[in-house]
Amino acid sequence: MKRFGAISARRILVATPQAVRHSQPMSRVTALLIVTAVWAAIYLPALGSLEIKGEEGRRILPAVTMLESGNYIVPRVGSTAYFSKPPLINWVVAASFEIFGQRNESTARLPSAFCVLAVAVAFVTVARASLWPTGSVFAALIWLTNFGMIEKGRLIEIEALYVSLCGLAIIFWLSFWEQNKSPWLVWIPASIFREVGDVQMVKAILRAVERRGFQIFQLDPQSSAQPRLSSAVASFVAVLAPRKIFV
Repeated sequence: MKRFGAISARRILVATPQAVRHSQPMSRVTALLIVTAVWAAIYLPALGSLEIKGEEGRRILPAVTMLESGNYIVPRVGSTAYFSKPPLINWVVAASFEIFGQRNESTARLPSAFCVLAVAVAFVTVARASLWPTGSVFAALIWLTNFGMIEKGRLIEIEALYVSLCGLAIIFWLSFWEQNKSPWLVWIPASIFREVGDVQMVKAILRAVERRGFQIFQLDPQSSAQPRLSSAVASFVAVLAPRKIFV
């Protein structure tokens, strides 16, 4: 009896990898449908039912002023210039108002929800080859069902936008690096996402440049990645320059 049990266990251990190897992987369309359905069930219901709270007013009022005045460079709360935070969050709120044709709590908060969805989609598309089809879906579901992400993804706050941009940068960089993609693909998309996030959060451009410069000089100067890193730095400057020049 023990011998029969040992033989059965051995067959199971041998057969399991073969079954996994020959099993039909989840299609990309199925993965996208699952992720989108979970996102819609969590983030869309009663999105506008909560009153504006916390710092949401400072994200919405400058957007309304931008639409009414046509000045998208200097954010204002009423007639007072508001320089405490960069205007990226105000721009996306204004764009949401224009696209959906309504100015209310739901349309103001939709950008945060869509940013969360963008990261989930990146998991099941960009990271699919690295995490495998099922693993990429699990990663997306973990991202979507994180309590902190649910809270911030249903408010129009900086955190949801910033964390999502950083998440996209990490997904693109690690996935393309593991898949041995061109160094241009490894560095440039991730740098753009990361630096747009810095525009949203970093107030001192010199501090950001100092940090990036330190990271670059830590690498081998003879590395073939240096030209791509230079392009990444150029994209960083291109993203930050207009804000620093016109404000």
